[in-house]
Amino acid sequence: NEHAPALGSEGGIWEALGRYQTALDKYRRCRLLLNMVSSCPTNDKPPKDIQQHLGQFAHTSRTYHDHTGVLR
Repeated sequence: NEHAPALGSEGGIWEALGRYQTALDKYRRCRLLLNMVSSCPTNDKPPKDIQQHLGQFAHTSRTYHDHTGVLR
C-alpha cells in the first residue's frame, strides 16, 4: 500500500495516528448527522476502515518501540 506509514519510524506512528483520527472524526460527524436526521437506530459498530487504521497505528507503534527498545 503506497499510503501505508513506514513501519518502525516515529514519523510513521504519527502518520498512522493521523489517519485513524481522521477516519474516526469522519465517522463521528456522519453518526451525528444521521442521529439528527433520523430517529432510527443505526449500527453502533465502527466501520472497518477505522479498525484497520487503529490496527495499523498499533502495529507501527509496536514495531517502532521493538526497534528502539524504548517505550515512551
